[in-house]
Amino acid sequence: MLAVIGIFLSNYPPAKTSAQAPMGYLANVSSTTWMTITGGTAQQILASSSCISRIITIPGTEVFYTTEDSALAPSVGIGHKLTASSTTVLDSGLYGCGKVTAFSASTTKITVTEFTNFK
Repeated sequence: MLAVIGIFLSNYPPAKTSAQAPMGYLANVSSTTWMTITGGTAQQILASSSCISRIITIPGTEVFYTTEDSALAPSVGIGHKLTASSTTVLDSGLYGCGKVTAFSASTTKITVTEFTNFK
């Protein structure tokens, strides 16, 4: 009886932690890019149509960002705020895989990593 239950449970698909990336799988990095956000200018930083998740790292000054569904361009106080020296993960099941636009009051560098599949 225990063997039958064990076989049944081992064939059960893994639970998803939040949306697109199933728990226990490794994600493959599609690209990692260092970008410069010019102070006072909204810039598109991502625009792919398929992904599993994205990671944005802000080593310098704070950055505001908006996703594709936003009608507003990011600016000081508009958009999602990323504080200096922070990292955020954008799961595709929650945020989608469309355009991401960023804004910083002063010029800063950011790192953007995109994951496209898992194994």
